[in-house]
Amino acid sequence: MAQRTLVLGSYERFLMGFDVSPSSSHGQSLALSKTLSLAAHRGAVKCVASASSGGLLASGGTDDTVRIFDIEKGLDMGALSENDATITALRFVESKHLLSASEDGAIMCWKTGGTWEHVRTLRAGGHLKSAAVRGLDVHTRAKVLLSVGGDARLCLWSLKTGRCLYGHRVPFGEATQVSVAPSQECYATLGDGAVVVNAFEGKARQLACASPPSGGRKFHRLAFWANSEALLACDDGSIVLWDYQRSGGGGGGGGKLSQLPDSSVSLRIAKAHESRVKSVVAVSDSTFASVSSDGTLRLWDIRSTGTHLDEARTGARATSLCVVAARHAEMATRDDDGAAEEEAPRGKKLRKA
Repeated sequence: MAQRTLVLGSYERFLMGFDVSPSSSHGQSLALSKTLSLAAHRGAVKCVASASSGGLLASGGTDDTVRIFDIEKGLDMGALSENDATITALRFVESKHLLSASEDGAIMCWKTGGTWEHVRTLRAGGHLKSAAVRGLDVHTRAKVLLSVGGDARLCLWSLKTGRCLYGHRVPFGEATQVSVAPSQECYATLGDGAVVVNAFEGKARQLACASPPSGGRKFHRLAFWANSEALLACDDGSIVLWDYQRSGGGGGGGGKLSQLPDSSVSLRIAKAHESRVKSVVAVSDSTFASVSSDGTLRLWDIRSTGTHLDEARTGARATSLCVVAARHAEMATRDDDGAAEEEAPRGKKLRKA
């Protein structure tokens, strides 16, 4: 497996990084090794995101700033300070642009590299005034952005013009996450009490919907897995691998919310953590990671979930988690159009953990 670094953000304003590498004492098993501990913001870290081409990490905080780091080179690239509110979500777009959303309903677009130029702000015609944007994701082939906010709306934006194409109410109320499947054939919206999957074709036809299993559980995060499956992080400490094609609740958008049926659960780790699971991310084709509210980071193999492969107890109150990959060889000198990348300014050297 190529080099991967797990980075978590915390309420204590720190970013912590852990390399995923073969364990020296367990043969083919994987282990976590701490490589970074950084006071990145003046307030809590609310979100983190990485570039698909590898290397770059962005973090957003309650200090209204976005911080940029080159994890692979160990550089602090500086801060983007044009936002006027807490940063709530971040998303790189094909490593060419960075999108940042905030509590005041603004979505800003930045050109990556060089001076990190502010390209435009998306606001008009989208979310209701003063409604926070809670989540972002991108359909890269269609060049559109999806956003969800505190106004219980899902908005679709053109990345070419920055205009809102349309918006509609999320059926279960306020959503905290929107995520496009790797196939780009469907997307999921997630809230505390429900998850809904819609197709992009057929007027956003609803494919599946479900509420958490009994016991008053809430969903905190979703990560698409292989085929028609997605990992769900729950507040009772469990992690569920959900096959949404077997879940039901489709039917063109009129599907009724019901508890997650056992028939749709491919895997359940009942006590993945002692406290609520804040986030879950795919690391490789067979490996995923999770972090709990008490700052425990765990690494799992989907093929053997009786126990985790390794863990790191950070002691921090975790808020977010992402995977930073090593740069692709072909991306080291060229961008997605084959043109030479603009040389980035030299940054400050990061202190290793």
